[in-house]
Formats: sequence, C-alpha cells, structure tokens
Amino acid sequence: MALARHSVQVEGTGNDTSDVAEKQNQIMKGLMKTNRNFVFRFSPSVRIPLRLLLLTLLLGLSPRFGAFAQGTLTITDLEETPITGVIANSVLLNNGDIMAPTNDPEKLTFSLASDGTVATLGRGIAVLTNAAGTISDILDVTTSSGARNGGVKYVQAAGTFTSDGDPGGLSLALLNLDAAVLEKIMGNALLEDGTQQNLGTRLINIDTSPGDRLVILSIITAASDVELIPEPSSLALVGVSLLALAVNSRRRRVGERRPKAGLVF
Repeated sequence: MALARHSVQVEGTGNDTSDVAEKQNQIMKGLMKTNRNFVFRFSPSVRIPLRLLLLTLLLGLSPRFGAFAQGTLTITDLEETPITGVIANSVLLNNGDIMAPTNDPEKLTFSLASDGTVATLGRGIAVLTNAAGTISDILDVTTSSGARNGGVKYVQAAGTFTSDGDPGGLSLALLNLDAAVLEKIMGNALLEDGTQQNLGTRLINIDTSPGDRLVILSIITAASDVELIPEPSSLALVGVSLLALAVNSRRRRVGERRPKAGLVF
C-alpha cells in the first residue's frame, strides 16, 4: 500500500504570518486525514514507529516550531556599556544573546532570517542621529535568500550595527555614496530617543537599486542612548562663569605679588 502524497506550496509574506499559519494547519489536517487509514492497517507494533515518523515530518511544517516565523533583532546601546542584542524567531536556529566586542567604535555583528520571499535582495543603510543632526549609529544590512526543510524559502538579513565612540559622531564617507543616495539616507534617519526604534524599516538600498527602500522580512529595532546637546543659553552661562573665575583668580595673584607697605617710625 503506497503512502498518499501531497504537494502543496505556500509562500510567506513576512508581514501577515497568521494566514500562512492557517494554511499550514489545513495542510497538516489533510495529511493526517488521508493517511490515518493507512497507519491503522498495520499491527500495533508497527503503528507506533509510523506515528512517530509522521509526527516528526509534521512538526517540521508546524508554525509553532519556527516555520513561517518572522525573525527579530532587539539592539540595546544604552550608557557606556557594550552593545548587546537579542535574536528571536530566526529560522536559522541561531537565537539568543549577542554582544559587541569592546572596540572603538563598537560594532555588533548579527545574522537572522525570516520565512518568505517578499523582500529586496541587496545592501542597505539606516542611521540614528542626535539632536545636533550628527550620526550616532549606523545599521548596515545585506539580504540574501535561501531554502530549508524541503524547499521552504527564507530571506536572511546579516550585517552590523555600529555605535559612535566619539562626540563628533560617525561618517558615511567611506561608503563613497552618491549625493542623492546620501541625502535619502539622512532624510530617512531616526532621531534617537532612548527607546526601541524600528530601524529596519529605514534602510535605503545602496547596492542593487540605489536610493530605493531595502525591504527585509525580519524586524530590527535599536535603543540608543540620547546625547544631550547644551542649549545656547546654557553655554553662555558657563562661559560667563568661567570668565568670572579667571578674573577673580587673576586679582588674587596680583594681590599676592604686590609688596606690603613698610612701617614708618
């Protein structure tokens, strides 16, 4: 008795996984219903291994076990500590905590993937800026496609998140970007506010379609410490205070050098 075969292709979108998960549930129910009679035609000693085999195959399709998942990367760059990240739901099974080495500037390297095909293949850049408009953080992502579990397609997002170690900020000069592309990157920048911000949606393609948005299936967020910029009035007050201290110090030194008047008898 030959085992009934079914060939069904389902592609994930990376944006609405509920519909895809429902389709997978329907597929599994159909497989179980079609092959139930086949299993029970064997003796009890054979049924158990067959059930385990079918269960193993079905778990590979189950959304609860990572199929049609949307990978997430949560980056934390707060205070003067190394950059950390948490990868979750990645179909590459590389989930967990990651940390940047203590270099200057700090650079966190990552890789995660989400099931689906609706994405842009190429390289993209997104930035966080401070209140002065200086680049404080750079997200650099390159996407590629692959397949797993017998043809289930996924899109991988690999790259780096770089944080400034200098008040002067970071520069994109080494990328040799066209002025128009650079303008789009800066126009799409996010102002850091200390909370988790969705930086992955701000990626601008610098490779396959320069200037266009780079669409990825995974979610990449980052929380960067806010660099406070003194207001002009505060700077003026500090300047006046320093000037007063300098004048007072000068008067004290002049008084110490002035000869004391002698006594007259």
